[in-house]
Amino acid sequence: MAIAMSLHEKGRVALKQEDYALALVLLLEADKEFRYLYWRVIQFVVFRHKDLLNCTDQKCVHIRRY
Repeated sequence: MAIAMSLHEKGRVALKQEDYALALVLLLEADKEFRYLYWRVIQFVVFRHKDLLNCTDQKCVHIRRY
């Protein structure tokens, strides 16, 4: 998260300085880092909480909707 946010902030600074080529590279790298982070969160939720995703009894029905 820190890497993605740092790259994003550096990209914003480059935009303010009108260094558009550098800003583009930094913002694209930030986007790549954010997407990777998002994927890791999804993997954690799916693999760590498989029991909630596969739950079929009445107690778990309300959990599966969210």
